[in-house]
Amino acid sequence: MSLVDPGTLWWNKYGIRRAGAWACWVLAVVAAFVGSWITWVGDATPLPLPMWVELTGSIIPLPLLLLGEFLWIIGTGRGDFDIRAIFMPIAAYFAALGLGGVLGRYQSSEQIEVTYAVFALGGLLALVIIEILVRRHRSAEALRTWVERNGTVTTGRVTRARTYSSNYRPMTRVTVKFVDSEARERWASQSVPGEFSTNSRLQVRYSQADLGRRAAVLITRR
Repeated sequence: MSLVDPGTLWWNKYGIRRAGAWACWVLAVVAAFVGSWITWVGDATPLPLPMWVELTGSIIPLPLLLLGEFLWIIGTGRGDFDIRAIFMPIAAYFAALGLGGVLGRYQSSEQIEVTYAVFALGGLLALVIIEILVRRHRSAEALRTWVERNGTVTTGRVTRARTYSSNYRPMTRVTVKFVDSEARERWASQSVPGEFSTNSRLQVRYSQADLGRRAAVLITRR
């Protein structure tokens, strides 16, 4: 037992751990860029860098990435976890590695290798794709929450059903037909806990204004 609240110790504070994670990631990306660049630019630099800079840039990025991931995980509450923290530093590392190699070979007047160009473009593209996917996921979650609380409620009929087991519990993948508030027939598919068959009746909640999106419909047991 301790007379001091562990949560008041600076190394146990979530903000300090997250700041440490960001510091590790930034250092890892910078080191990867410098290490890749100096490997190829060589004596073409106005001020040649010592060998330890190249070795440091080649060795420490990956350990720093892993340390950053660890600090972020232990510095994040259950509801604050962001999937970008796992994949974006890795994508930035490859982008820095590729950009450093491309710049170094360009400055040394050597032909740019396809590998470095792929790393650079692939890493940058991955950063953009990850951000788009995360934003779409968050938007879908927000819409799903709104539908659950405020959506229009109706009853749908199961037109297709496939039962399976998940964690030893029965689940049914159903396609439900329902009529929206504009009297148009709609179909939606979703997995629902329990066993259901064709022509079963299920409750449907939906947002009329967003029916073009999958998250706008929520199928539940009545």
